[in-house]
Amino acid sequence: MFTRGMYTFFGLFCISLLGLNPVSANTGETCPHQAFHVKEVEVSASANSGSEARTIATAEGLNQAWQQLKSRLLVDELGNENKGGNDDKKPAAKETVTGEEGIGDLLDHVRIVRETVLPKRYIAAFDYCFDRAKTRQYFAEKKVRHAELVSAPMLILPVWNAGGKPRIWRQPNPWVGAWEDILKARNGLVTLRLPESLATERAIAPQAIIDRDRKAIARAARLENAEKVIVTVITPEIADDIMTVTVSASLFTRQGLIESEFYTSDELSFPVNSTGETTAWLATEIENGIERVWRTVNAIVVDEKDEIMVSIPADSIAEWRAHLRALRGLPTIDRVRVMQLSREGGVVQLNLSASMKSLLYALEATGLAIERKVGENGVVTLMLVTRNG
Repeated sequence: MFTRGMYTFFGLFCISLLGLNPVSANTGETCPHQAFHVKEVEVSASANSGSEARTIATAEGLNQAWQQLKSRLLVDELGNENKGGNDDKKPAAKETVTGEEGIGDLLDHVRIVRETVLPKRYIAAFDYCFDRAKTRQYFAEKKVRHAELVSAPMLILPVWNAGGKPRIWRQPNPWVGAWEDILKARNGLVTLRLPESLATERAIAPQAIIDRDRKAIARAARLENAEKVIVTVITPEIADDIMTVTVSASLFTRQGLIESEFYTSDELSFPVNSTGETTAWLATEIENGIERVWRTVNAIVVDEKDEIMVSIPADSIAEWRAHLRALRGLPTIDRVRVMQLSREGGVVQLNLSASMKSLLYALEATGLAIERKVGENGVVTLMLVTRNG
């Protein structure tokens, strides 16, 4: 009679044969880079024996994890690696990017979340941690652009503006329901979330959001600890069982200032009984657009990387070291080199792996920013500062 422990050991043994570097379900090993962590990949396979089913399932799990990672990180369509380049160059065959050969070598480790082993069936869920350096190199060799910066939290305020009576918190609000479903199974780099605090519901009136009241939006960001706020509004009208809607989505800073109006739809008509399906499609369209823009802006640069000099004021060694740790932990920085030290702080050279704008986005999650300071002599200095508000 096999025990669960024996099953787990046997499962780990079979996974190791595939080169997946497993760890057991009860270890404390974590994935060091969030963007390269694919969680809860569920697999199930049947075969003539449990071991054969396990082999099939683990191979399928790796394939699923790899597809999810590519969907999350890649800027370019697969098979369009030279998009925007010389038209005389034919893009590499699609198989060279999507083929699974050697993908197991990109893994750091695999963690068994749960598993059930039966005589002719295997059911399990795995967490996959891909090695950032190896995966970066793989994408560079395939000449496909990718991003890996996970955004600071962005708050979504879905407003259902029917009959001039906007709703966020009260039902019915099919727009909130659509976003709740979308956010349950996200696989992106942008950290999107709906309001969770009762204090937000009590403090923020839907009409203030419709009116783009700066103080109301800033208060919502503060209460939900969000870096940005996305206000998305559906305005429905119903006639003869047909609903006609217009949709908009706007991005605001944590101070309540408009940053961009990134989505506006034409009028869309559909049967009232398909409201759920249509709002789900619209939410997916907006969510996909957010991810596409984020990946493009934060794409990792392979050639012609920028170097910048940044002054870092610090009142203590502890503060200086904390700033260096924060900078060295950013995926948008390849290298931090200390160039100068003084009692007031120091100067570092940053070798960027992405754009300057991407660096600013990355700093948002750390509570830091880079500002341009003009000295008395007219010399412009880039200075690392702690953000207020």
